[in-house]
Amino acid sequence: MSFGLNLSVGVTGQNDLPTDIDELVKAVFGVHGLQAMKDLHLIEQWTDPATDLGQTAARLLNDTGLKLLTEATGIDAAKEFTKARQIVLDEFKKWDALPEKVSAATWSILSKLGDGADKFKAFLTALADNDPKSRAAAFASALQEATFGDSAAGQWLAALADQGLLALSSELDKVQPVAAQTLDILNGGIIRRLQSFIDDKLNLAKIRDVVTQDDFNKVDGWLIKRLGDFFDKDLHFEDLKQVQAAIHLVLTKAQDIYSKAQKALNSRYNFDFAAAYMKNTTSTALLDVNFDLQQPAAAGHVPQGGR
Repeated sequence: MSFGLNLSVGVTGQNDLPTDIDELVKAVFGVHGLQAMKDLHLIEQWTDPATDLGQTAARLLNDTGLKLLTEATGIDAAKEFTKARQIVLDEFKKWDALPEKVSAATWSILSKLGDGADKFKAFLTALADNDPKSRAAAFASALQEATFGDSAAGQWLAALADQGLLALSSELDKVQPVAAQTLDILNGGIIRRLQSFIDDKLNLAKIRDVVTQDDFNKVDGWLIKRLGDFFDKDLHFEDLKQVQAAIHLVLTKAQDIYSKAQKALNSRYNFDFAAAYMKNTTSTALLDVNFDLQQPAAAGHVPQGGR
């Protein structure tokens, strides 16, 4: 068995790649959370709970779909299907209103936020404030973090900064509505619950750990269906070894694939201040400079684009 993998790498920074190797492997087999989220928009067509979305790109079977709606909304979807479905659809509209890179970054942040949720919400609250001084202070504070590239605030800002962080610092009025929308999504909790549900149901480890027919029967049909799309066939227990071999192959090659993708991206990327700030420390940077971006004069002394 052989199959090809083509990665198209853009020129705007690390946000064009999955956040880590595990995310890359999920994306290869079509079980990444963001891929599932895109397909789940098809629940708009799901008007009868007695049917399912198994024959659509969503591949969502009736039982799993009802569980998804129930866990996401806290409403028993078997009894109040239309209400639960509409709540999720309304949340999708909010999610779709985010810039694509921001939604991707937010998805990654949500999966790793943990105890930092309150801090990240406070950051978004300040950026969403009507007071320009509050927004500028939140922005400057995020930049001052030593681990900017690893912080939730830093990742979120980097996803929004297509022209670099210095350019973004003078456009905080445009950042405000995006911050407010992101905060609304976080406070609602529905996207995070959907994420948890998807990660559980589409967990490739559940396939890798299958040994017997009974094990296979316990794997959720949603995962089987989506993997079947990758292999272009209806999967059965007899196909297990082929599936496991493919997953193992990608896992063993993932590090090399990921490293080459990063190298290709970095060789084409026009490094500006944003990338330098994320990648360099005071011990490795060619030049270590601190800017107090709350001071207009400081921003004025920095060349356009931060170069």
